[in-house]
Order: sequence, then structure tokens, then C-alpha cells
Amino acid sequence: MSNPRRRRPWGWRSTTGAGRTGVLLAILGVLLAMLTVRLACQPAPEPLERAKRTLARLAPDVKVRRLITSEDGSRQASVQDSPDGGCHVVDSGTPQADYRECGRRVFAFSRGPGHLFYDAVDAANRSWLVVDGVPLALAQPREDRLAWSRSGGRRWAATGRAADRTGGGDADAVVAVDGAVLGPWVDTSQPAVSDDDARVALVVQHPDASLGLVVDGAERRRYPSGATPCGMPPPPATELGRHVQLRYLSDGRLLQVAPDPQGWAVYRDDELLATYPGHVPVDVPGPESRAPAPECERQPALLVGSVRVAEQAPVAVWWERLGGEPDGIDLRWRVSRDGAAASPLLCRWPAPAGDEIAITPDGRHVGFTCAVGGAGGPTAEVYAVLDGRRFGPYRQVWGVAISPDGGHLAYTATTGGDASQWRVYRDGVPLSRSYPSIWPPRFSPDGRHVAWEALINRAGRGVAGVDGGTVALFDGILSGPLFPAPDRVAWVMLRGRRVVRLDLGLR
Repeated sequence: MSNPRRRRPWGWRSTTGAGRTGVLLAILGVLLAMLTVRLACQPAPEPLERAKRTLARLAPDVKVRRLITSEDGSRQASVQDSPDGGCHVVDSGTPQADYRECGRRVFAFSRGPGHLFYDAVDAANRSWLVVDGVPLALAQPREDRLAWSRSGGRRWAATGRAADRTGGGDADAVVAVDGAVLGPWVDTSQPAVSDDDARVALVVQHPDASLGLVVDGAERRRYPSGATPCGMPPPPATELGRHVQLRYLSDGRLLQVAPDPQGWAVYRDDELLATYPGHVPVDVPGPESRAPAPECERQPALLVGSVRVAEQAPVAVWWERLGGEPDGIDLRWRVSRDGAAASPLLCRWPAPAGDEIAITPDGRHVGFTCAVGGAGGPTAEVYAVLDGRRFGPYRQVWGVAISPDGGHLAYTATTGGDASQWRVYRDGVPLSRSYPSIWPPRFSPDGRHVAWEALINRAGRGVAGVDGGTVALFDGILSGPLFPAPDRVAWVMLRGRRVVRLDLGLR
């Protein structure tokens, strides 16, 4: 006898009419279950190949004020306390001379294995720029006044004040090029070093307020100065570096942002790329942007300091402002490429200071942050832009990066009311979870992966990640992400009292 309470198997129906569909579904379910069991019995994918090595150990009884590494981590430098109450720098385990102050304004390695730069003040209150342990008589150095080539930094230049004339005259600005001190002048710009390390250029200001282009120690041209109401204020009202900018292009030509008879111009060697009635100094971007004189606020202008150049093509991009009402809501800012619009999109404000325009190595594609609403406020409407495509809106966007082929955009952004929570995005799709702070992401050389780092707390504890996953914890990030090979990513990080390099294989 059959049990009248016996339950039929799930999915089972009569074999007549619609029941045949049920049979087919049941058979399909069995096949899917068999496939699931088979896949579950297969070994899990191999984890990403890892190689971790300790580069240095910090002594437990030593107070380290600052710690940096060269780009590849092969050299480490730290500012440590001296027994007499002063300080000294330790370069890869070798202590250097004692000073009263160390590394307050400058503490950096140049690219590649790198030169080590730091400022120092000795017991006699004399100021020095120390390069690889050798002190140079250069007062008031700053990291934004250092320069080296993109190719590896074999040559370097740094501007400052003559140490024996600080505050003692109108002309005390000097430049140190590979250790040789040139000058003095009234003021100098940040230097530029060509990619092949063949040339070093800077703009200098003479006592008559005229500006000159100096290349390898010799003046090559003079620029007009103060000829228009929207020109640079007369000295000594401002720093020259706020108003001019130099960049060497991949073919060795020099891009210059400097005065011209009509106002302000962009030159490629002697070729005029663009001219503007006015300019916006480098340190006042965003809603507070103002030209030097009130009558210039309606004039077209360029944002000094925003110039970026392509790595493999003689192409430059920068922010420019169109004419219009200064306090209106007009979209007046756009990205220019060699004097023509690089994107059809217009923005209310340029990207904030430090958020650079991204450009592909061939110069054909650009990425940038575009604010069309109140920048960062409750009515913010900010987009991440790749050429003519925009992703968003977000409350804030930071750190755009383009894949080498120009096909994808990575960036960090915040949404909603909590502007302290950041995520990494790729083409509008979130990759990471939210973190209180994230560094700008970077693409792998083949554009397939996005590597990033984020902070977990204010103590510096953080995580490194690839695409949507985290791969390591750190107590401080020192360098990276680096790509020593197309299929590898690396970071140099602090783990407790150890400086560690982590190399990770990419699939």
C-alpha cells in the first residue's frame, strides 16, 4: 500500500501536457546539480603569486621623525633624533652629519634609485640643501622648487636663496644645477629638466622686472612683463613660480607658460600655441580663483601650474577659462590640448589643486575632474570625465587615471552626504568598498587591472588592493603601486618596524 502522505519529488509533474515541461526542468536541474558538484570538487584557483621581502628594519629604540624610500625601495632614508637634541638623516643604514633641524621643508628622493635631498640648519643657524650627504649653501629650499627628469633623475636642479644674502638685497635668488650654484636674480621659477637630461631651464626675473628664459646657464629669450593690466604684478609682490611654468616635451622642445604682448601665452619653443588676456595664479584654483586684477575676472585666462605633457608625444594639456560673468553659474572652464579644446565638456571650476589632468602617453586622450555644481558643497555635482564621456554625478572626485590605450578611466569618488567615504571606480562602476581616504588609483601597463591603496584609520593603517580585492595590510605606504613588469604590481610599505616590498603577479 502506498502512503497517502508521501511527498512528491520537487519538480515532478504528470507527463501529459504541461507536465512534460516540468520533466525537462527537473532533468535540467539534475544536470546543473551534477555540474555544481563537479566544479566544487575541482581545486580552487591558485592565489596570486606573491613575493615579499624585508628591505630594512628600524631599531626599536630609535625615534624616527620621517621615513621615505626611493621609488623602487632600494634606498631608505629617515630623520632620527640625535643624542644632543638635534637630528640626523640615515641613508640606507648610514648616518649622516648632525644638524639642529633636518628635513622640514625638503625630504625626497628623485626618480629611479634617486638622489636624496633634504634641508638642514646647523648649530650656527646656517641653512643648507643637502644632496646625497653633501651640503650646499642654498637657503629656503622647498620640494616644489626641486626638479629632475622623467627618465630617471640623473640630473637635478633646485632653486632657493643665496645662503649668505638671505634678506639682504633685491637679487638673492639662485639655482643649484647638479651642485653648481648659478645667479643671483630677483626671483626664479621652478626649473625643468629635459627627459634626456641634456638641458635645464628656468625663468628668472631681473631688477627691471623683465623675465628671461635661462637654459643651461645662458639667457635665451626675454619675455615682456607688466605690459597689460592682467599681467603679473610687479616684484616683489608675488613669487615668480605662481605665474610661469616650464615643461620639456618628449621631443626635447620646451613648453613655456609666460607673458606675451597680449597678456599671457603658451609657447612650444618659439611657436605660439595659445594666448590669453590674463591668467590665474597656480595656488588659487576652484571657486576662489581670481586673476591678479578685478577687471581681469571676465577675461579668458589659463590656470598656471595645470600644464601636463604626454610621455611619448610632444603634446600638452592645461585648464583654460572662457570669458563670462565672474560670479555667475556659467560653465567657463575646459581642458585645452595644444590650444584647442581637448573635450567638449565645460566645467564651472577646474579640478582642485593637486588633481592633475590625466593624459595618455600618445597625447590622444585626457581624463579630468569636472565640477558643474557647487564644488564639494551640498549642491555639488562633480563628474569624472574621459574625453567626451562623463561618469557620475558624485559629491567629489579625485585622482583620475586613464588606461594606456585611452579606453578606460579609474578614479576615486564620494557620493551622498558623507564626503569622508571614498571608493575606487572604473568607468562608473565601483571596485572597492568605502574608506575614509584613498590614494589615486593606477592602471597596469596593459590596462586590465587597477591598483590602489586606502587608509582604514587616522593612525596610517591601510590596505593595498587590485581591482575589487584587497591584497595586503600596511602601517604606512612608502611607494607604489609600481609595475616592474606588465604582469606584476609592487608596493613598498611599512609593516611594524620593517620596510617591506611586496610583489604580486597579475592574471
